[in-house]
Order: sequence, then structure tokens, then C-alpha cells
Amino acid sequence: MTRNLFARTRTRALSVAAAAVLAASLTACNGSSSSDATSERDAEVVNSAPAADGAIDELNWGVPFGEPPSVDPAAGGDSSANLIKANVCEPLLRLNDDYTISPALAESWEYSDDNLTLTFTIRQDVKFSDGTPMTVEDVRYSLARNLDPELASTWASSVYGNVKSVTAQGDDKVVVSFNAPDSLFVKAMSITAGLVSEKAYVEKAGSAYGTASGGLMCTGPYAIASWQSGSGMTLTANPHYWDEKFTPHAKTVNLKFITEASSLVQGLESGSLDGSYDVPPGSIASLRKTGSVYQGPSPQMLQIYPNAGAMDDVKLRQAVNLLIDRTAVAEQIYHGTAEPMYTFTPKLLWGDGADTLQSALDELDKPEKVDLDEAKKLIESMDNPPTELTMAIIAGHEQMRLTSALLQESLKKVGIALTIKPIQPAENVAYFTDPAAREGVDLIMNTGWSAVPDYLFYARRVVVPEGRFNLLGYENSTVTQLVEKAAQTFDEPERAETFAEAEATFTPEVPLMPVANPREVSFVRKGLGGLTTSFAYVYHPSLATIGATK
Repeated sequence: MTRNLFARTRTRALSVAAAAVLAASLTACNGSSSSDATSERDAEVVNSAPAADGAIDELNWGVPFGEPPSVDPAAGGDSSANLIKANVCEPLLRLNDDYTISPALAESWEYSDDNLTLTFTIRQDVKFSDGTPMTVEDVRYSLARNLDPELASTWASSVYGNVKSVTAQGDDKVVVSFNAPDSLFVKAMSITAGLVSEKAYVEKAGSAYGTASGGLMCTGPYAIASWQSGSGMTLTANPHYWDEKFTPHAKTVNLKFITEASSLVQGLESGSLDGSYDVPPGSIASLRKTGSVYQGPSPQMLQIYPNAGAMDDVKLRQAVNLLIDRTAVAEQIYHGTAEPMYTFTPKLLWGDGADTLQSALDELDKPEKVDLDEAKKLIESMDNPPTELTMAIIAGHEQMRLTSALLQESLKKVGIALTIKPIQPAENVAYFTDPAAREGVDLIMNTGWSAVPDYLFYARRVVVPEGRFNLLGYENSTVTQLVEKAAQTFDEPERAETFAEAEATFTPEVPLMPVANPREVSFVRKGLGGLTTSFAYVYHPSLATIGATK
């Protein structure tokens, strides 16, 4: 049952002052008032664009999150890094554009009766881009290196934390053994946690593997031909590629590292770029003049992380949560290309648990309107309420800037001054890995997504004490027990029911403040098509299918 901590009828609309902030900000950003902003609410949401039917010599593609420090499969990374990895390397399983999973480097997979071992049957007709045949030892090594503490793989705890061993059997089998049943692991083999590299190449490259000097050696449709640090990267078609479905249409792909939204839009409008993912929603109308804009389903989230300190008080977290105008963010700031979010389990990931999870969401008391009165009551009931808070946002991210301005105005109405601290994208990772980096910061606004295509994965990283994104130090023994039980459950109805029970407990305690679920917005110039338009593009050979259309 849901605990009714938010049981109020909320009818208060966006305050006049907050609306003025939003209108002024949109005017500065788009040259129009918020009332003039075009909403994309009713736009068709699709998983892919019409297929390409012709080859092209060259594709110039924008990479809007800049140059990744590494594209090693074991390293973390944003969508820029993942786009590169997904087109140069391949995982054991394929995440399709509709978020289903199918065979890739593994032809099949099977859990044992006790769910303590998982056996993959590996393809025998695959070569790396240097022409070397892929072996089961390459596969075993690629998975097992995530267990090496010296490597410090980003997947060491979140995906491989329950793995006891990875072994090769014969010429075509790789067996993963677990300390306890793990329902998430097989899905994780469709993302970068399951990518396969050439063992001999990795050992020779050492710590440089995945960098501009070390490169990558994988089996994907493209290979890295050159990496111009600070500028871009050139990919060339892999002559040894095995999967006809993803045989590259473009012989060469020039990736351009871009960090400013205005530069990305300028490149797309001028034609110097043929396309890009993660296009700013405010540019959709102008970009339609030169090409096609698509909106696809996505598990991305705009969210606010409470940091340990003042936000330890659940009443303060609840109050701040009540002051977020999610409807205004989705409809105006994202121009209708987002949905308001009230719990951090994006619907795209619900799968066979959708009916159960929808019912659970319907039962939650959701802050669907800004409620200044209730927020004031919560703050006034605190023993020592703060008069100021600091929130970090990513510099240059317009949606974060506008959303933080709205929240700043609402907090002012309840007697709290919010200082907004822009940080550079390069600093972002440190804020989630180093407590000292976020010292003096109470809230962190960020965008992210569930890497593993499952509703349980991201929540587990926030609400379990050792979770990577549990910046608050949130701990509830009931929640931990239920989440771990769900992770060990393979019967989907039971699994979803167990998670829904955990969700009913942790949501009112606000360990994280979900704000919006943006769609994936992509663009391709006239005469091109075939791109994956769902957010699966980050784990899918999405550049290989882009080519000429009649």
C-alpha cells in the first residue's frame, strides 16, 4: 500500500512569477514567448525512420556531448562514447530499436534450472576488423576483465557484482556462474557491459585501450580509422563484417565532437552535418526546413539528486519535490517532447511488467501540481529549516537552466534561496564518484538513463545503500530486501509485484526527484534515412543503417 505522505488535492497553477521567469528564459533562448513556443506533444513517436535503399560515400554526424575520454567497453560514458562503442564493437545480444533483445555475437543463451549459471553459444563466423577470427577465449576474456579490480570497470558492481566466474567450454560456449540468481545479467549483455574485444589487441594496448592512442579492436560494422583529439573521429566500414542486416551504407563516417547546442544546430542547418541524435527540442521547427526530425521512445530522465547534508531531512526532500512543476517542464521547456515523471522507472523499460507497474504508479500520490502551501507546512515543521540551498546543473544545458530557474522561483516563495551552480560537462562524472567534488552542493540536476533495458536496474543503483547514484546515502532495509528479491526473481508477474511493493515505500521518501522523461529527438538531412530513432541508438549499430533514400 502507498503511504499517503502527499495526500492533498493540488490545484495551484504555475505561479505568475515563475511563469514570467519561464517566458523570459524562452524568449532569450528561442526569440519568442512561451505562448508562441510550438508544442510537439502530438508528434508521432517511432522506433526507426524509413529504411535507406542506397549507399553513400561519406556521412558527417554530430556528437553533441563532445569528445569522450575513453571508449573502452569497461569505461563509463555518455551517449557520445556509447554511440562510438555501439558502431565499432558488438555485444553478445542485440538491443533492437524497439527495446527487444535478439541474438548477436551469441547465437543463443540458456539459464540452468537453478538460475546460477548462464550459458552462451557463440557464433563461429565472426572476425574482428583486422581479420582475426573471434574465439570463445576473446569472449570469455572480454567479460571477465570486468571482474579485474585494477581495471575498475564501470560495470564491476552494477552488472558483474554477482558473478562468480566466467569460463569457456569447448569451441563455442561461454559460461557465467553467479553467487545468486540474477535476472538482470542477461539483459546487460545487450549493452556495453557485454561488448567483445580482441584479447591480444587489448593486452598489447594496455591502459591506452579505448583512447586516441590505443584505439579499439572489435567486430562491429565500423572500425576507427583516426581520432583527432579535440575535433572528431573517422570511422571506416569493416570489410570483415558478418551481419548483412547492418552492413554499412556509408563507407566513411566523420564524427564531429560538439559541446554547444547552438553549434550543433548551426551545423545541421548549414549542411556541414548530415544529422545528429539528441537535437535540442527548441530547434525542431527550423530543422524541418532542411531535413527530417524524428521523435523516438527513450528511457532518459531529467532528475534531481539530493546530496547528503541538509537534504537528509525527508521533509525537506518532500517539500522540494512538491515545488517542481513537471507539466511546465515537459510542455514548455521541452516543447512537448517529454512526459512528466513521478518515479524513476521509465515506461519504455516496463516490458511484461507494464500492467502491474502502471497500476502501482496509479496508486502513488503524485505531485502533479506545484503545492506551495503544503511545501511551506513541511518546511515549517522542520527543527532547523534551511534558508538557502545550492544546486549544480550542467553548463550550457538549456533544459536544466530553465527548469532550475522555475524551481528557484518556487523555493523563494517558501523562504529558501536557491543558488544555481553551473558545472562543466567534464566535471559531471566526479560529482557522482567523489563526495569531495560535490561538497557544498545540496542538489544535483542531471540527465541520465537506465543502461540495462529493465525497470529494476536504475532504481537499484539509487535506493540500495551501495548504489552508485545513491548520493544521499538513502537506506531502508525493507526496500533493499524487496529490490534484491526482485533481482533474483525470474517470474515476471512476481518480479513486478515485488518491485511495485518497494516502489510504494521508497517513492514517498524521495531518494531521487524525477522531473521529466524526454523523447529521443534526432535529425537527418533530406535524401538520407534509415536511422534508429529510439534511444536504442546508443547500444545499437545505428550509424550503419543510415544511407541514401529515393
